[in-house]
Amino acid sequence: MLEHEYLVKIEINPITESLGIYFGYRDHQDFKVAKPVKLVYEKIDKGGDMDVKPTLSIPFHLQSRFLKALLNAIEKQGIKPESTSKIEGLLEATKYHLEDMREIVFDKGEK
Repeated sequence: MLEHEYLVKIEINPITESLGIYFGYRDHQDFKVAKPVKLVYEKIDKGGDMDVKPTLSIPFHLQSRFLKALLNAIEKQGIKPESTSKIEGLLEATKYHLEDMREIVFDKGEK
């Protein structure tokens, strides 16, 4: 097991249909779950002070693990990055192109 492992779980509440995102953290001794946070949005004036703090801050040495766990949880919900969808589209188009080429080659061979 990794020395530190992030776990992310996403689920939809069947009654309220709200999205729940859980952040867990496991090290060699403990398993911890992040406390709930309430997202509070505040207006920022265009010309005003830009002293905006991040909603969530992850230490550098844990960023990759956290983001991979988040990405895996999102993909389990059936949501894929745009780049993945584009690649899948290209692969699907290539598949049909190859099928068309086979038909042309085999049809010519039969005549």
